[in-house]
Amino acid sequence: MLNEFIKFSDWSITTLIALSPLVGMLLALVFPKPAENSRTIAWGVFAWSLVPLGLTLFLWLSGGFNPALASVAGDQAMIQQVDRVRWVPFFNADYFVGLDGLNFPLVFLTTALTPVCILAAFRIKHRQNVYLALMLLLESAMLGYFVSLNFLLLFLFWEFSLVPMFFIINNWGGENRRYAAFKFFVYTMAGSVAMLLIFEFIYLATGTFDLVVLSRLGQGLPVDPALLAPKLGAGYTSGATLQSMLFSAVEDIGLTSILGTSNGTPAAIVFWSIFVAFAVKLAVWPLHTWQPDTYENAPTSGSMIVSAVMSKMGAYGMIRIMIMLFPQQTKFFAPALAILALASILFGAYAGLAQINLKRLIAYASINHMGYVLLGLAAVASAAPESLGDLAVNIRASAMNGVQAQMVAHGFSTAALFFLAGELYERTGTYQLDQFGGLRKVMPIFAGIMGVAMFANLGLPGLAGFVGEFFIFRGAWGTQPVITTIAVLGLIVTALVLIRMYQKIFYGPVNHKLTNLPDIKVGDWAFNVTLPLIIVLLVFGIFPKPLMDLSNYAATVMAQVFTNL
Repeated sequence: MLNEFIKFSDWSITTLIALSPLVGMLLALVFPKPAENSRTIAWGVFAWSLVPLGLTLFLWLSGGFNPALASVAGDQAMIQQVDRVRWVPFFNADYFVGLDGLNFPLVFLTTALTPVCILAAFRIKHRQNVYLALMLLLESAMLGYFVSLNFLLLFLFWEFSLVPMFFIINNWGGENRRYAAFKFFVYTMAGSVAMLLIFEFIYLATGTFDLVVLSRLGQGLPVDPALLAPKLGAGYTSGATLQSMLFSAVEDIGLTSILGTSNGTPAAIVFWSIFVAFAVKLAVWPLHTWQPDTYENAPTSGSMIVSAVMSKMGAYGMIRIMIMLFPQQTKFFAPALAILALASILFGAYAGLAQINLKRLIAYASINHMGYVLLGLAAVASAAPESLGDLAVNIRASAMNGVQAQMVAHGFSTAALFFLAGELYERTGTYQLDQFGGLRKVMPIFAGIMGVAMFANLGLPGLAGFVGEFFIFRGAWGTQPVITTIAVLGLIVTALVLIRMYQKIFYGPVNHKLTNLPDIKVGDWAFNVTLPLIIVLLVFGIFPKPLMDLSNYAATVMAQVFTNL
C-alpha cells in the first residue's frame, strides 16, 4: 500500500520534502497578532517542521527510497523519487530533483536537525515569528539544494540559503553581528559568482545544465546527443568527454593562445574554480576566515544550523559536481586536495588550542572535522597502489562512506555543542572559558550531556563520530598513507582541545559567582532540545548500519569510477 502510494501519487515526495517548509514559513508570517500569539506560532512552526522529517522517515522506513538500487556498471547510483518538469526551455533547463545515496543522508540530517534548531530558537523573543519563518526558508533552500539535479536549480537554492542566514545573523546575532553577517555574505557570494561564470562556460560548451548528463560526459560515458545543444565548439560526437568539449569551446573562442593547447587545461581551470566556490562553504584553509566570526556571532540556533548543515553544502557540491563531473582532474589533483585537507586538520586543531571563547573553539574544531571530510574525498579519488588489487574499490568506498557518516555525525554533535554553549551563556552571561570552572558540581546533568556531545565530536568509539573517522582513515591509509599518518596528529590535538575545553568548564575550583546556576532537568526545555541529538549520537554510534547502508551502494559506484580510470 505504501509503495503504491509513493509510485502513483501525483505529488513527488522529493518536492514535498523540499518545499513543504515554505507553507510553515507563510503561516508564521501571516498569523495574526504575532506578539500576543508567539507561543502558538512557535509550537505551530515546530510542528510543521516535523512534516519534512516525517516524509523523509516515511521514504526511508517504507522502502520508498531503496539505497540498494545502484548501477555498478554505470556512472552513479540510480536516482529515485524523481520529479522532472520543463522549467526554462531557453536554457534547456528542467526542474529536476531526485534522491540517491549521495544526497539522502544529508536530506535526513537537514530534516532531523531543523526541528531541534527551531525548538532551540524558542528563546528568541524579538520578532520571533519572523525568525522562525527565516529558519523554515533556510531549511527549504538547503533541502532544495541537496535534491537538485540541474545546476540552475541547484544554484538558485544555493543563493536562496544565503538570504535567511544573513538576516538571522545580522538581526539576532551577537555584538559583532553586522560584521560577521557581511563577511559571511561576501565570502559566499564571491564563490557563487565564480561558480556561476564557470557553469555558464560549461553550458556554452555542452548546451545543458543537467548534472546527470554532465556527469556521464565527465566519465566518458555515452550521452544521447538530443540532450545537448552546445553553443561553442565542435559539438558532441561519439567518444567526446566533458574535458574535450570544454577544450573545443576554448578553441572556438580563440583562447588557446592564452591557455595553451593542452586538452586538459580548461577542465583543470574549471575544476579549481568549482573547488574554491565549495571550499569557502566547507571552510577549507585558507578560505575559512569567515567561519569563526559567523559561528561566534550567530544566535544559538543559527550557529547550530550553519555549522551542522550549511557547511555540508560545500562538501556535497564537491561530491555532486566537482568529483562526478571531473573525475580525471580530481584524481590528478587528489594529492593537492589531501594537502589542503591536512592543512585544515592541523590548523583547526592548533588554532583551537589558542581559543578562550567557547563558540570560537567549537568553530575551529569544525574546521578540523571538515578537513577530515576533504581528506576522505581525496582518498576516494587518489591513485591506489597496485598491491591493493581488487581491494582498491573497497578502500575507496570506505572513504566515501566515512565522509557521509562524518557529515551526519558532526552535524548532530556540533549542534549539541553549540546549543549547550548557548545555554551556558544564558546562565552565566559569557562564553569566556576562564570565567567558568567547577560546574560539574553545580550542574551534573548538564556536564554529563555536554560530555557525551564532546566525546562524540572527537570520535570516541561507541558514539557516532567514531564511525565516520574510522572509515575515512581506513580509506585514506590505502591511498594517502603519508598524509594520513600526519593527520593522526591533528586527531590527537583535537582531542586535547575538546578535553581542555571540558576541563575548564566543569573541573577545578567553582567560580563563586556561578554556585547557584540551574541544572538541566529531565523534561524541561533544554533537556528536550538535547535529548534527540544525544539519542542519534548513541544509536548511530552503536548501530551505524542503517546510516551506512544509505550511502554504501552509491559510494561503491563512485569507487569503481576512480578504480577504472
